[in-house]
Amino acid sequence: MPALHDPTGSRIPLGVRATALLTVLALEPTSMGRAGLAHLLWPDRHPEQARASLRQCLLELRHAVERRGTEFPIAAEAGRLALRPDRVTSDLADIEAAAATGDRAALARALTNATPRALLAELEPSVPFVEWVATVRIRVGTELRRATTALLARGEDAADEGDWASSAELARAWLAHDPTCPLAAAVLRGRIAMSDAPEARTPLPPLALPADAPPALYVERFGHGGAAEDAALAQAIREEVVSALSRFREVRVVVLADDARADAHGGSDTAYLLSVTLRPVSDGTVVTARLAAMSGGQVLWASRFPLVADRIDAAIDEIVERMAAAVAPTVENHIAAYVGNRPTGTLYSRYLSGRVRSMRPPDHAAARAAADELERIVAEAPDFSSAKLALARLYNTDFAWTRAMSSGDEERARALLLARSAVAGDRGHAHGHSLLGWCHLRQHEWGAARRCFDEAIRLNPFHAERLMEVAYGLIHLGDLDAGETLLRRCLAINPVSTDGFHFDMGMLALIRGDPLLATEHLSMIVDPDCWGAIATALAAVQGGVRAEATIARARSAVSAVWMGGLLPNRSALSDWVVTRHPFRLPQHLERYVDGLERIGG
Repeated sequence: MPALHDPTGSRIPLGVRATALLTVLALEPTSMGRAGLAHLLWPDRHPEQARASLRQCLLELRHAVERRGTEFPIAAEAGRLALRPDRVTSDLADIEAAAATGDRAALARALTNATPRALLAELEPSVPFVEWVATVRIRVGTELRRATTALLARGEDAADEGDWASSAELARAWLAHDPTCPLAAAVLRGRIAMSDAPEARTPLPPLALPADAPPALYVERFGHGGAAEDAALAQAIREEVVSALSRFREVRVVVLADDARADAHGGSDTAYLLSVTLRPVSDGTVVTARLAAMSGGQVLWASRFPLVADRIDAAIDEIVERMAAAVAPTVENHIAAYVGNRPTGTLYSRYLSGRVRSMRPPDHAAARAAADELERIVAEAPDFSSAKLALARLYNTDFAWTRAMSSGDEERARALLLARSAVAGDRGHAHGHSLLGWCHLRQHEWGAARRCFDEAIRLNPFHAERLMEVAYGLIHLGDLDAGETLLRRCLAINPVSTDGFHFDMGMLALIRGDPLLATEHLSMIVDPDCWGAIATALAAVQGGVRAEATIARARSAVSAVWMGGLLPNRSALSDWVVTRHPFRLPQHLERYVDGLERIGG
């Protein structure tokens, strides 16, 4: 980020918006108009108020630098502002300057001085600014990767000529920013390791992973019968499975070389192995898959899939879907059970503990405690998208439905900012798009919600939980058929139905005016929350059956989450239910709430 220093070299402290202003001016290729800057930093204010805020920000910035004996770094001309680069320092500018000169040692030093999280650190003065940062991140990241890898490629030749030190230094520095760069790893472990230099004979330390790195899932070579066609089939299935698993953010997929074994990488408590064997049978092939924890070898999931010769393409698709849908959630559930409620250990373990506690907290205090822990994690790791999404879900859902009306305007705005920031940091995060879709849905931004939902499915069509989240959103948007199609797909890739599946199917039936079918699904819920109890009571009322018992259970569930433990009156209950169910079509809302007055006090 840009920084200002006084004549003694001390950094001048600046506020969030002043820093954001300098960041925009430093990274935009041309000067910026005052109106555009005002909207970027103060989008929620009237244009005149926003421009006044910009003038005040500039005035405070001028006073801050001139008090420290430094010249004002911004030039103004004809209503436009531009940065005077000679008066500002920037970690990014240092990196770009070193890359332009082709000096590997200088670029390595610049990259080392700019930690991955500090580079374009996530200020959050406004939603448009977060979106702007996302665009700049892509451009800057692409430019840095192109320049760095070009120097690394030339560095391989330099290593042959004996100039290996600067190449190794640059490779180590770049791996801190991009741990998956194969060229940097090759420079370190290939040509450099073969050098005759004494330092090269020292074993290189293992590459450091980010603290928020998810568990490793090792995928070995798929076993087969030995024939050439079996080997080709095994390789084809393996590639499809790895491609599907790479869509999940819950695991870090590590594909091992054909002659490598996962046990050579150690038995970490958060490392897992997917083993698959193809065995010929009379009418085709049987594929046996097994997922095991590398620590202790406990088998967590296993399944057999027939691969019939006359429908091999369809069978492969089914195998890939079933494996992907089972493996990643099984890994996360196993770690969650291992971590339990202990908010200690690695950052990822702390996140997972907070996420588990946030999903179904026993009361509002527990939900608040989970939110506080997730806020601490986000403060420590501003790029940790998954932690932001778990936190946004709490703020968007009355703290996991533990206290009615506790998600006010402030919490919803925070949820929207977290979701946008998560997507900006990881555009391939399916959960980020689905949760952002729900944020838009609650703002009645129907088109934006649909685009987010469609993108979530495109990114990961194998995640049953995401499919249900999107399906429920489509039901609220009024596309009942598309919602049902996704719910049916959930059952196809994960044959064990969940409470969430039956709740969504019950709601779909209610909206379609079929309370008897709704009752069938809702009665399958093992552990209903307050919404499950309400829907069950409404289905009974609408179906014309004896509803006293279900109404009593719904009243008890509502009272449990209402302030003071009291049953709200009909008006207050109606307001809560309606605002928490953003149906696009009025007739769908009317069908859902028909009979709600029987539950209120």
